[in-house]
Amino acid sequence: MNQKVQSSPAVDADYMFTPVPPDARRTTWKQVAVWVGFSYVATGLFIGGTLAGPAGGAGVSFPMALLAIAIGMGILFVLTSLLGVIAQRTGLSLALLCRYAYGAKGMNLPMLTLGWFSAITGMVGDIWGAFIGNPSGITVLDPARLGFDIAPITLEVFLACVTCGLLFTATSMSGMKGLERLAVAVAPVIMLIAVLVLVYLLLHPVLNAKAQPLAENAS
Repeated sequence: MNQKVQSSPAVDADYMFTPVPPDARRTTWKQVAVWVGFSYVATGLFIGGTLAGPAGGAGVSFPMALLAIAIGMGILFVLTSLLGVIAQRTGLSLALLCRYAYGAKGMNLPMLTLGWFSAITGMVGDIWGAFIGNPSGITVLDPARLGFDIAPITLEVFLACVTCGLLFTATSMSGMKGLERLAVAVAPVIMLIAVLVLVYLLLHPVLNAKAQPLAENAS
């Protein structure tokens, strides 16, 4: 009886408790689209901005930035590939793989991503706030008054965080199918922008001139 309840599509539509049967597995194209969207995350924008030079300052050279990205993404590629091989052979989702690694109760630990969720929404809010500034002139919270050396949270940043948080939650609640619908539409645009930016940087090496002082100091 319990097995029937757990495998019911209404209860376990994303196969959190049972292996994914072969006829329910997603197509390669849709999985690629989801992972392209997954890689385009606010943390990547922050890292890219740091490598390029924060606040218009000196950053590393373009080849050094590519090397740093290749090393970081290479490590992530190896880890996710190994997980993918196991999942492909067994049909186990991430939740079930975590159960084997952490136990029936410990599997909930990797799922407690509220801190990561908050970090991502905060980064998106900061990016949006830096882009449009504070035209309303309203400050929702000033952490400096509480003794924290953190920039004030403006109304624009607050609204951006709330809006993005609701969008993130809505897509997550819709499950894998909802993520696929969003990813299939957005992933090609992301890839196109990435290719255009890379080509532009390769054709305009003068943009990396400001990065040379830091690279020389590092050497």
